[in-house]
Amino acid sequence: MGPASAHGRSWASAARTRTGERQLVRQVKTRMWGARGAQDSEENETMSLAQREGDSFEYLACHEGGHAAAFLSLGFSLTYVTIIGYEHEPRPHTKPSDGYSATRCQEALIGASGLIAGFWFNGQIMSDAAIVELLIGSRDDRFELVGMIWGQRTRFPRAPFVGQRNDLAPVSPGMGVLPLTADQAIRFWRQCEAFVASVSPAINVIAGEVLKHGRIDGDEAGRLARTAMIGRPAARIPPWAAEE
Repeated sequence: MGPASAHGRSWASAARTRTGERQLVRQVKTRMWGARGAQDSEENETMSLAQREGDSFEYLACHEGGHAAAFLSLGFSLTYVTIIGYEHEPRPHTKPSDGYSATRCQEALIGASGLIAGFWFNGQIMSDAAIVELLIGSRDDRFELVGMIWGQRTRFPRAPFVGQRNDLAPVSPGMGVLPLTADQAIRFWRQCEAFVASVSPAINVIAGEVLKHGRIDGDEAGRLARTAMIGRPAARIPPWAAEE
């Protein structure tokens, strides 16, 4: 199950508001968060919150929702999830509870899950070749994202994703990690995508609440995720996430 799933399409369809797309975006947001949540998300676009340049509040909420769902699926509790910065950290982030200790492989899944959730919300996917570019390297040190709706191809710098303290640092050769082969990189990313699709109900509900409030505490995130996943198949955690 990948980004072409129902939840993948919902994130994709809510990507951008170019001419002819705004009504579709509103419909998708209403399906994800209800009429009030959709209205709140549009109002929040004008709020003076700390956000990364070029990222919408909806993208940030889905990105952090992906991180949060991964933390929780791996059995870690959270202190809070925020898109407005908190506790001397101006960037949006998801903070695990005190005493948190994860393996490098678990950190890789947590990091990739946030990126994938955000990419899918923006309606962007990666080919196998693009995965290799991102995780291993490319001639121009960039990688390509392709729009699900219009097929627009855009190249982005790798550094904000694989550099020190960034989401993919646990699998980045630049961080002293043994480089993945092309096949390993592709398998890693596709398994992360399958995981994200499997926990998309939890991501959606966490993202919706974070978007409305800016920040939610960890207990609330956990409750939301558990409720959203009732009656759903278990999260598809990759087997390597249990490895040291």
